[in-house]
Amino acid sequence: MIRFEISDLMLELLDESIYRVDSVDNMFPYTKQYSNSDGSQVSSSKIGIKIYQHKELVDSCIIIGIGGATAITQYSYIIASENILICCGDSVFCLCLPSLELVWNMKLDDITCFQIFQCQEDYLIHGELNITLVNLEGNIKWSFSGKDIFVSLTQEKAISILPDGILLTDFEQTKYKLDFDGKLIWTSNSNM
Repeated sequence: MIRFEISDLMLELLDESIYRVDSVDNMFPYTKQYSNSDGSQVSSSKIGIKIYQHKELVDSCIIIGIGGATAITQYSYIIASENILICCGDSVFCLCLPSLELVWNMKLDDITCFQIFQCQEDYLIHGELNITLVNLEGNIKWSFSGKDIFVSLTQEKAISILPDGILLTDFEQTKYKLDFDGKLIWTSNSNM
């Protein structure tokens, strides 16, 4: 669970992997439910969101993603204006605060979305296969994929936002430098 405050609100993000859709046996009855599944796919990530004001529960929702599982970390969500953007499975969900109404959700990776970073006025999504830049309205500005997945088994970060661009490192340790328009500046260890 992650708990944090925004002005007079407290938000909780919870891993709800045992939550079952339409079950009366769930530990908590969320008031809203959003999913990127048409019902034929198995869910991989279930994230509960609870909003409190003055220690009283104001609203709640659960988001359900498909694809690879997404862990709740300090980088798997970001507060943007009056919204929260949160990775869940292969998608990112944008919810209005404090109502938790769905603004948009979009599949942004074929496997899993791990992290979200502020990148100038937009949001950089670190997926397993794709690095994607979206604006607050959910419009994709660009997407980039490399030779291998953007996961590192070393201490090296898979993604770093630098003053002059974005540095990516894939599983094979190939490095890519992109400008802020998503264009490749250089690559190392590459046979592209």
